[in-house]
Amino acid sequence: MDSYITPNQMIDLLRLLERKGMTPEKFKKIIDSNLLEDFFELDTNSINEIDKDEFRRIMDIGPKEKKITINQRLTLTQMITAGDYNFVDPLFTKNISSFRFSAGVKKEEIVCEYMQFENKITPRDADKEIRAKNYRSTTIEEILTFGIAFPKEQTKGPIVTVGTSPRIDNIQKFPGLNMIQGRSLVLYNWFCSLDIRFRFLVVKRPLIVK
Repeated sequence: MDSYITPNQMIDLLRLLERKGMTPEKFKKIIDSNLLEDFFELDTNSINEIDKDEFRRIMDIGPKEKKITINQRLTLTQMITAGDYNFVDPLFTKNISSFRFSAGVKKEEIVCEYMQFENKITPRDADKEIRAKNYRSTTIEEILTFGIAFPKEQTKGPIVTVGTSPRIDNIQKFPGLNMIQGRSLVLYNWFCSLDIRFRFLVVKRPLIVK
């Protein structure tokens, strides 16, 4: 019997499922909903004509580009409280003063996106890749504001930023949002490797016309 897809395509599919944080329970719900049956009936000749933003709106997925506005009147501690997390890393609150915070600096609305990588990557290499693609990593106040504005996002997979990495107890750290103990605000060690599930919260740099 001929295979419907190639082994490489199957590998790509499995990597996509891993990157999207798919679980057996979630995958079963998708299968049981019969949505995939409808999806596979799509005419591949016209698939590029689908309005992806409208599709995401209908499916209540949310836009890929997510707008946030930093409330300059909130301190980092107040931002954490407003995030209503189930768990906050004690090292975070204990060392809150270690983070650079742009309080009082005028900020306009910014548009955040995710950047993911095909293989495990270190924070240092991720930061290089982000810069090379003309993006910048979000700041501490930006990822905290994101957690307030889009609380459901971290339930889909871990979100991190390498744009702020203070030394705490002589170890360089960077913040992230995950589901370790419900909605959690945590610190990761700088000298680690992050797998393909991790989404780096970034902002597009403005083009400079010379």
